[in-house]
Amino acid sequence: MKNLFLSLSILLIGSFAVANQNSNNTKVNEYEYYTINEDMSVTYCVSAGGQLFCCEAATYPEAQSCARSMAIQAFEPQG
Repeated sequence: MKNLFLSLSILLIGSFAVANQNSNNTKVNEYEYYTINEDMSVTYCVSAGGQLFCCEAATYPEAQSCARSMAIQAFEPQG
């Protein structure tokens, strides 16, 4: 589980770096933004708990749902 978290963290940091380089970010609210990529896919990012959760998908709703789900799961109690 620790390795999975580390892998996700590295992926998220990489996504943040890529998304920050793109000047086409559109702010949704204080915690979320999205980018329409050159191939017309969407990268959606959610900031939560000092971490950035990003997903790239073919459509806006898919990317949004993925990023929000990742953020929620990261803070759910593990039992």
